[in-house]
Amino acid sequence: MDYEPESLENGGTVHFEKKLCPHGTFITDRISCYSIGPVNQDFFQAKDYCLSRGKHLLEPETLASNQMFQDILTFENVAEYVVWIGLTDHDGTGTWIWETTGFGLVNDFWYSGPPNIEGHENCGAFLKAYHWKWGILDCMSSSSTLTICETGIIV
Repeated sequence: MDYEPESLENGGTVHFEKKLCPHGTFITDRISCYSIGPVNQDFFQAKDYCLSRGKHLLEPETLASNQMFQDILTFENVAEYVVWIGLTDHDGTGTWIWETTGFGLVNDFWYSGPPNIEGHENCGAFLKAYHWKWGILDCMSSSSTLTICETGIIV
């Protein structure tokens, strides 16, 4: 295995395993790797695309990962798109869960608090109109959507 040394204040060195992203991924936050998928897909098509590649839809569960993607989306100027995240309320009860685990939210990054469900807006997304904070969309919406897939790092 490859190791990457890290210096300590007292002059010692600790070796950590080098963490790598699979081929075709573009960034790591030291926890996950990400890749861009197709545009103009509804939530279910985007989810299936990621799953067919051994990945899942982006799940920004922490403040750090949310901030990282807010910065990337702002910098890359993808203004015409919304970006699906793997967060749903398929049963319409107001209980939002992560697709990969089925767990509820520990942290949330809604634009203005948890949404009131209207109609079929049961899927979460980063929305440019909300300064890249979370909002909701109809899961069947496919106009101007962008897919980002997430996968674990290779140790």
